Amino acid sequence: MCGIVGYIGEKGKAVPILFRNLTGVEYRGHDSCGISTLRVNPEGTKTMDTLKSIRSIPELEKDFRRRFPRASSASHMGIGHTRWATHGGVSENNAHPHTDCSNTISVVHNGVVHNHAELRSGLETGYYGGIRHIFESKTDTEVVPHLIESFKAEGLPFDKAFGKAVDEIQGEYALLAIDASRPDTIMAARKDSPLVIGIGKNEAFASSDIIALSEYADSFIRLQDKDIATIRADGISIHNDHKSVSREATKIPGLWDWRKLSIDGEALGNIRRTCHDRGETYWERIKKEANIYPYTTLREVRMQDQSLRSTLDQDPELIEHVIGGIRDADRIFLVGSGSSLNAAECGEYLLRLQGKDARTVCSSEIKSHEKIFSDDSLIIALTQSGETMELYKTLKDIKHQYGTPIVSISNVPLSTIPCEIADLNIPLKCGPEFAVAATKSYTGQQAILRMLSEGISEDLDVVVNRLGSSAEDIGNYLRTFSESDLGKFCNSLKMADGIAILGSGLSIPVAKEAALKFEELTRKPSKAYLSSEFKHGPLAMVHQPDDQYKKNVVLIGIAPDDESFDTTYRALSQISAHGGASFIVTPKDYCLGGTGADETKSYLTRIPVPKTHAHEIMSVVPLQQLAASTAYSMGESSRKYCTA
Repeated sequence: MCGIVGYIGEKGKAVPILFRNLTGVEYRGHDSCGISTLRVNPEGTKTMDTLKSIRSIPELEKDFRRRFPRASSASHMGIGHTRWATHGGVSENNAHPHTDCSNTISVVHNGVVHNHAELRSGLETGYYGGIRHIFESKTDTEVVPHLIESFKAEGLPFDKAFGKAVDEIQGEYALLAIDASRPDTIMAARKDSPLVIGIGKNEAFASSDIIALSEYADSFIRLQDKDIATIRADGISIHNDHKSVSREATKIPGLWDWRKLSIDGEALGNIRRTCHDRGETYWERIKKEANIYPYTTLREVRMQDQSLRSTLDQDPELIEHVIGGIRDADRIFLVGSGSSLNAAECGEYLLRLQGKDARTVCSSEIKSHEKIFSDDSLIIALTQSGETMELYKTLKDIKHQYGTPIVSISNVPLSTIPCEIADLNIPLKCGPEFAVAATKSYTGQQAILRMLSEGISEDLDVVVNRLGSSAEDIGNYLRTFSESDLGKFCNSLKMADGIAILGSGLSIPVAKEAALKFEELTRKPSKAYLSSEFKHGPLAMVHQPDDQYKKNVVLIGIAPDDESFDTTYRALSQISAHGGASFIVTPKDYCLGGTGADETKSYLTRIPVPKTHAHEIMSVVPLQQLAASTAYSMGESSRKYCTA
């Protein structure tokens, strides 16, 4: 997943707008970033300025302004990119934008070109237009500017050459391209990757994410699959299958109209107006808010009581309608990827407690379940961004072939899956998530799924009030359990070769989510285990001082005060007998009574949490915080995973 942005409009506005909008899509990739801008010089010549970096966006902006001082005041258009590497390692050469041999055509891309090896071979040997192209990177994307260059050499204008290049590509793409010979045009194309075009007054924008457009554009157009758009400051034309098509422009709501949320006493619903009154952009204001905390992930972890209260503020008619669909469904498929997949497993567990046949399926694997779809099945699709590529492609096929009803749970209601695929969308309303690691969107999904599950058999108001009490418990925890309290835990985890997280019952998917957070942020191998199964093999990993071959594996148990507590506590006791240090996340004072309590106490450190109804939400919060704090304490190389 990568983020792309584009701008065309007034002289001098391209550089600041592109860098600000890059910040809005930074969560989509932070391996590297880059920008290309175009300016028309006083003598009439055109200059394209391109710079790429494996450092941060602010550092890239500083370097760009220093290296190309005229670009800041003279550029009227450009494109930018933030990269999550898929083809080619993390390097400046592999960063986007990519250019042709003459450095006059520049391209940014989000997606995968499946036939890039074949295209590269043809370009290098002169198959296309007789030009033997020289490549500077190992990426799949670089074939695109060289294809455009070849087709232009055959006499095609830029827009036609771009369209012909797109026809050669097999795969998924959101593409933006500029040509120094056409300073009035940005070309765009989309297939299976999100791309929206923002419309302003005598200016236009492009982005992977509508949030990045909200600061400037008045309305937007969502490109459809296989659309090719010619973007000019005074208008946009779109073709699909070589025919002109019309796409309706949708007014962009106030940035937070659908996600009002309080931060530090001020409603985000008023921030856009307030920022303009102060001469600030929204992104500048967000950075100021973030300065309260040492890094972005911590900020988003510690605002989860507020985000949960916002998530719970749903339209009761919408929720009751979805609950009715769940009651009537003979089989419910909960589909997601990453953190959303782990939240889906929580939903499966809760729905099964209500007697429903619920099944969790990874986005990329749902086709294996097609034989058991029926007219009475229901799909609940979980996606923070609303743009998850595997989920989008799978749901599009299912909707076309089977017509199975789809309910999405997304944090961005105007994104692709809620708008193009889902029959209904439940908005998470938890505010934008700028950190790469999902935190508040995950707990928001958990809250929605508990609301839907318990609403089957209970009054919805009762369910919501109970979840509101859990949000209050989380707020009390976050106010009393500070960052400094985590220091003693971080030291053990910093030295670990690996992390094993144990859970039972509803804590199993929570353990999976915690393991994912440790892997994402600390980059240490982490895995979740059933508490009862740890002794059947994995126990051999636990370190013993006299065994030089064993790794230092730290154990964390999730043990709510319910019937699953004993299973996890017994597993941790067995681990302590093998000399393993471990932690237990629990509201229960486990040292009260019980054989061997004193012996276990010397190895087992309690991470206390309040006892609350939605314990699966409460339990994950300290582990999110612990993963982020451990990564941040590991030094500069790990800190970027917390700050991006």
